[in-house]
This record gives sequence, C-alpha cells and structure tokens, in this order.
Amino acid sequence: MARRMRLLSILLCLAVVTGCSPKKPVTYDGFPNHTLPETTTAVPARADAVMLKVRCTNEGPFDWDADYWKESEYILHYDGKLEITNRFSLSGESKTVKMIDNSDLPDINSSIISVIEKEPYKEMDYSKYCDGCTWGFDYYDLNGYARHVYSGYTNGIEDFEFIQKTLNKYEDKVNLQDRAFNLFEGDYFCPDKEGSFVKFRRDPDGTRYIILPSQSSEKKEAAKLAVTDVRLEKDHVTFTYKKDGKPESLSFKYSDDKNTLTDPNGETKYVRKAQFA
Repeated sequence: MARRMRLLSILLCLAVVTGCSPKKPVTYDGFPNHTLPETTTAVPARADAVMLKVRCTNEGPFDWDADYWKESEYILHYDGKLEITNRFSLSGESKTVKMIDNSDLPDINSSIISVIEKEPYKEMDYSKYCDGCTWGFDYYDLNGYARHVYSGYTNGIEDFEFIQKTLNKYEDKVNLQDRAFNLFEGDYFCPDKEGSFVKFRRDPDGTRYIILPSQSSEKKEAAKLAVTDVRLEKDHVTFTYKKDGKPESLSFKYSDDKNTLTDPNGETKYVRKAQFA
C-alpha cells in the first residue's frame, strides 16, 4: 500500500512539473499507450490522414437477378475529405470524393468518441433483425492507430444514426437505370449482317435514346427513340423505349465485358464498335 502511495505521489509531481492535469485517458484496445483524440479541431501531423472508415452492408432482401446495391464504404479524413464507394451486384462500383462542411467533422468525431466511451450497443437487442443494413466503424487516432468500434445493426443508437445521416447527405443520388445504360453506351454492329446495328446514345442534357435501322428504304437510320427504362439482370438487359407513342422493348444477352450483345434467340450477335473495327 505504501509503495502504491509513493508511486501516485511521483505521478502527481510529474503532472505539476509538466503543467498537465492528471486524468485517466481513454485507451484503444491493444494500444494502451495511445489515447483517443480530443473532440477538438486538432489534426495529426498529416492533415489528410484517415479519421474514420464506415461500411454499410445490404443484408437483404435481394432481387438476385437484378443489379441490386451491395454495400457502401465511407473513408473520412481529418482534413474533411470524404471518399465514397458504392458497390452493385452487376454494374460494379462507383466512386466519388467530397469535402464535408467544417461543422460536420468535429460533430462526427464527437459522436464516434461518445460511442467508444459509452458502448451503447451493449444495451441493444438485435436478435430479431435479419435484413436491412448493418454498419461497421473503424476509428483512427492522431497517431494512425486503429480501433474497430462496432459492427452490426445500429437502430436506436443516436450517435451512430447521426454519423450515418451526416455521411448520407454527401451521397449522389444513384440512378440504377443510368448506371446500366452507361455500361452499354456506344454503337454495336452485326459482323454477319450488313446494315444491322443498335446504337445507345445520350443527348447533352442526359436524355437516353436508342437508334435502330430504319424499316424504310428511304432512310438508313430511324429517329431517336427515347429510352424510358433499363433493367439490368444477371444474364440479360432490357431496354424499353417509345416508338410512335407506344412502349416497345429490346432484350439482349450480354458478355461479361459488355462488348457483345446477342438477341434472346441467338440469331443476331452485335459487337461494340471499337471491337468491331
């Protein structure tokens, strides 16, 4: 006991000499010598260092044949840069980079530290949850040391929900039809049938349209046909367009690289122009 008292006295003296107030630091699991960052605007030596990594995963239900959203990843840096990656089952991933508002960075920092200190998820019961979205959070201190904070459902946890809502407002609205159309945008020709083609184009204002061979001997190309719907599925893609005011559709089986299209009966094969040439 006397030995412990002497040690405490020495620590208090050191605190007075260095001008620091003795306080119990909150430490990282596995990194007992590294304390959490303060909830101030202090930044590490490299201002672009990562502060927080967040993952949002789709747990279902799924339309297994469609281009469904699989997961999103957010990487937030101490300088406010936010890297967003969205992944889809068929159309792959899209990435964007944003700078978040100055007021959002310390608020996110405070919220994640609050979760680390209070561990509110321990009081939650998610045993009946089986679909929706799960979240994962990894936090990095000013020295670059990481702590895995939590993985799982976050419903009802205020600090987590605040972080999610704040990150989500920097998301660009995802249009699955545009994503699907972008995969096939270009001109496809039939090597074995002269004059047979299908062209997927976009106006400067973003309007999607399709051009098909004209049925008239006086025209080589039909007019632009506005594409109203694109459905990308596991083994084929369907384009719906308006012709003479009525909806019509074309379906194609596609190759993995999207450079080859085949009509459902397998009679006509189209190759994207760059490969055709």
